[in-house]
Amino acid sequence: MAEEAKTFGAVASFEKPSLCAESLGSVISSLATSLTSNMSEMTKGGQKRAVRMDISRERKGISDDLRLTNDWSIFHGRYVGKFLCWSLEKNDFVELFDFRCHNCGKDTRLENISTEIKESACFCAHCLGASFCNKECLKAGLQSHKEGGWFRRCINAKKMIMEEKIRRVPLPSYTVAIKNQIYNEGAELMVRKFRFVSGNYSFTGIKYVAKESRFVEDPKEYDESHRDFLRTQAMASDMAKSFNRTIDDLFHFSPPNSKWREKVKMLPRINFLEPIIVEIFDADGKPSRLMIEPFLEGKYEKFNNNMGYVKGASNQLSVIAEEEEGDSSSDNDSFCDVGISASSHSNLLCKDLDDKYIPQVFSHYSYEKSNERFMVVDLQGVLTSKSDGTKSYSLTDPVIHTHRHQNEERNPAWKFGRTDRGTKGIKAFFDSHVCTDVCRLLRLQEHSL
Repeated sequence: MAEEAKTFGAVASFEKPSLCAESLGSVISSLATSLTSNMSEMTKGGQKRAVRMDISRERKGISDDLRLTNDWSIFHGRYVGKFLCWSLEKNDFVELFDFRCHNCGKDTRLENISTEIKESACFCAHCLGASFCNKECLKAGLQSHKEGGWFRRCINAKKMIMEEKIRRVPLPSYTVAIKNQIYNEGAELMVRKFRFVSGNYSFTGIKYVAKESRFVEDPKEYDESHRDFLRTQAMASDMAKSFNRTIDDLFHFSPPNSKWREKVKMLPRINFLEPIIVEIFDADGKPSRLMIEPFLEGKYEKFNNNMGYVKGASNQLSVIAEEEEGDSSSDNDSFCDVGISASSHSNLLCKDLDDKYIPQVFSHYSYEKSNERFMVVDLQGVLTSKSDGTKSYSLTDPVIHTHRHQNEERNPAWKFGRTDRGTKGIKAFFDSHVCTDVCRLLRLQEHSL
């Protein structure tokens, strides 16, 4: 029974009956952990949260659908509304340019995943924020466009274009399909399979997942949770770009030692997925918003969380090779000077720049790079390799812990949701984190909060 429950995503186990202290202790510990986790997940601000019951789950391990079936819900035409992404600069949503004809609804682009329109198509000359299939559609739909119509009112589109609140980002299509069954779920979100659909109703583009709350929430509250999530992921992504540039600089300014430079070059980079919000309407015209992002192929792992867990923490031992007097075995190809103070008399072994350290180093780096204002944790995703041998961590669903007393006055808009544990979360990370040679390579300091 427990194994069958696991195939549908349940956390289940069956303990063999035994009266020994070890067996009973294991059962009680497991039960206590489960109850504590559930209590944390199902409360918000001291109030109970109702778990959604209007869902069914997909059996794990089944092959992906190659085409649309009755298990998918399709949305197209007027049932698909806005597409939005997050602007870190504006700290707000921005819309993706809608290339559907503002009269008949057809896609005016040359091809999918493009921002160029067909030769016969045209834009509204007043706002440049609406496209039409041809001059006939422009003539027929212009008045409706000026008054509001199906899409956006002309004067509003012009204002948004001027304020850079509309971006031209290519989409595979404007018809979407969502799997009815839940594919996976976490503490806060449920995940369904999501695909863009072509004109002949076949899947087009890469695979996506759609994320929605596990709990019954007010629409306004749900929209706010989307804001928190996209804001968090955007800031984490911006920090990851800084982290990657720092590693790139190490390669360019490192000593001319081939093995050392190759070690640095092969260090994995960090990348976060870029979510998009899709607005859809049901048969009654009621809107809802789904958060979608690319499906991560490969072995999905959690490298740390927002409670202080660090993957493999017990094995993350700091290895420093100290030079001994008269030791003539030192080899420039084996050791690399990384600028540690002369008083330490230490060099770091290149072999200690292990891929597994990178996620924890990134969390540590985010704390120092932000001037100790916040830390990016709850790193989860997949480690991927490219054909040239380089690697990268593709991550999603991060958590940001903030020093609230430092940020409330400077950055009142910094809100990262209920998973932000503040200084307690930052302290929990450093309580379990053991600095490695990669930390020292980036000149990161040890912290005791």
